[in-house]
Amino acid sequence: MTFWNLSEVPNNIPAEAVDVRLFGNKIREIPNDTFKNLSRCRSLFLYENEISQIDLGAFDGLRVLSLLELHVNKLTSLEPGVFDALRSLRSLTLDRNYLTTLDSSLFSNQPGPLELALSDPHRADCEDWDCNSLCWLKLDEKISWKKLPENVTWIPECKSGLSWNKLKFPGEQCREPSKSNSAVA
Repeated sequence: MTFWNLSEVPNNIPAEAVDVRLFGNKIREIPNDTFKNLSRCRSLFLYENEISQIDLGAFDGLRVLSLLELHVNKLTSLEPGVFDALRSLRSLTLDRNYLTTLDSSLFSNQPGPLELALSDPHRADCEDWDCNSLCWLKLDEKISWKKLPENVTWIPECKSGLSWNKLKFPGEQCREPSKSNSAVA
């Protein structure tokens, strides 16, 4: 169901589906219980849509999902707990959205390891990440960075020209992110 101009996730996806491809549509929201009947689904491709909202419980039912691709959408934030049902998740792409920070509890219920893509270093109009608010992510041993075939790693591009790989924190400990998740000067 790719490139069908779908505006929402169809409710007639067969329960036995293992690989669900909904990329290249015009889906804007993923409501609660959208995938509740897809307990066999291992791969879910939602990239190149217009998704700006994912409700808590949207991924409930996806017990064996290991790959979730959400890149090239319009996400500006992700609510803590949105990925909690995805206990088998091993690869997540969030690059080329409008995210600039992630809550430190976003992946707290993931058993790991999790391969994560946050930004595409070749995209000139990529939003800058507030890397001070992501220091917890840099130090999380469950997280690794997704690599492209040409061995480029998808990691955050920090504000003010900071390099994620060279970003240091006092004593290699994270500072508590501010309530507004704004950068610390």
